[in-house]
Amino acid sequence: MKNRKSLEIKDYKTIYKDQTGEIVDRKTWLEISEDESYIIRDISNQRKKG
Repeated sequence: MKNRKSLEIKDYKTIYKDQTGEIVDRKTWLEISEDESYIIRDISNQRKKG
């Protein structure tokens, strides 16, 4: 499985990560090119359903 860049929203702050999982700044994150698009899902409601 290929590692992908990711972003995480934690305590209302956006954390950008490169393919290795290291935290990078927004500009660096945007410069990392990938061929596939992203699907961002809001999972906050799923966590509330016990």
